[in-house]
Amino acid sequence: MTNDVHVRDLVRLAQEDGARVVGSWAEERLATPVANSLNGQPESDSWYVPASALSTDAAPPPWLVEGLLRPGISFVGAEPKSGKTWASLEIAIALASQGSEVDAFGRFLAVDPGFVLYVVEEGTEQEIAWRIRALCRGHDIDPPANLFVAAGRHVLLDDKMWQRRILEAARGFRVIVFDPLVRMHTANEDRAESMRPVNSFLRTLAYTGCSVLVNHHWTKPSESNKGARLGNRMRGTGDFWALCDSILYLSRVKGTPEVAVESEHRSALEEPAWSFTLPTEQDPELVRLEWCPGVVEEIKAAQKAPAVLKAIEGAGMIGITRSDLKVAVGGRPVEVDAAADWLATQGQIQIAKEQRPDKAGRKREQVVFRCV
Repeated sequence: MTNDVHVRDLVRLAQEDGARVVGSWAEERLATPVANSLNGQPESDSWYVPASALSTDAAPPPWLVEGLLRPGISFVGAEPKSGKTWASLEIAIALASQGSEVDAFGRFLAVDPGFVLYVVEEGTEQEIAWRIRALCRGHDIDPPANLFVAAGRHVLLDDKMWQRRILEAARGFRVIVFDPLVRMHTANEDRAESMRPVNSFLRTLAYTGCSVLVNHHWTKPSESNKGARLGNRMRGTGDFWALCDSILYLSRVKGTPEVAVESEHRSALEEPAWSFTLPTEQDPELVRLEWCPGVVEEIKAAQKAPAVLKAIEGAGMIGITRSDLKVAVGGRPVEVDAAADWLATQGQIQIAKEQRPDKAGRKREQVVFRCV
């Protein structure tokens, strides 16, 4: 009875608004027996199926790049000038190198390579061509015939004309890369409702079977995000984080070539953190980005060091205890300790043990940090 009353309300609203399509659907619905009232079973429809009708040989989806990216939507997140484009081009070359067995970063094998489209709205076509050739020389191959580039075409992911063009192109591509997201829409990234057309289109694109790789900026560390998980540092709405099947987080200390890489996946365990080194020469002819373990903690310590040093300087000659320092800086305690140790090795601070009152007022031995 309740169902019929609801449908009659739809008919009335449709007639009042002149919405013929809704009104026609509701009239037809009234003429159809309500399955719920007859046998307690949902009515059949074309947009859902019983779980028992799903494939019986279903298996977890294969990797897009073994151990690095899952199929679907992936983001490469980092602060500006941290190696996002180098990393994404390295992945694109591996994915487009059918038959060449090119491992991304010398470690990660592309599964079932195919055609790749790299859409870029920063830099010039000449610069992208130089980077591709330098990376290909590093792999001792020619630029893959399966790799295509669209540079400076003013692509907008919230524009219906561009959405149609991209969906038509997606039929032939294994992966489409968008670099960077901020240049490819007119919406307010901080508002979920404003970015919904962009996010919805990316998911629709992935549903076609064409995976998507998006370069996106991080926000810089601040009081509002200190201690936050890496996904919360992606600039804009938190929907980006929820949208992703895989995320690569890149971090680099300004003035140094080492880039730390951390990953996160929707349906797989992440690889241990690793790093690669950016080219240090000006306009090199050959670039080889190599996977390297064991450097990440040093990079993260150096990144955290400015905030740690600022907190210690603010304490003056009195110094600051380890517990107070961790509260002031935020983030993972192990990273704060590593940054303080790094500053000590650089001769910028001193670390001592002193008798200090704890929160309960009892004196006990505590680690104290002071500037030199």
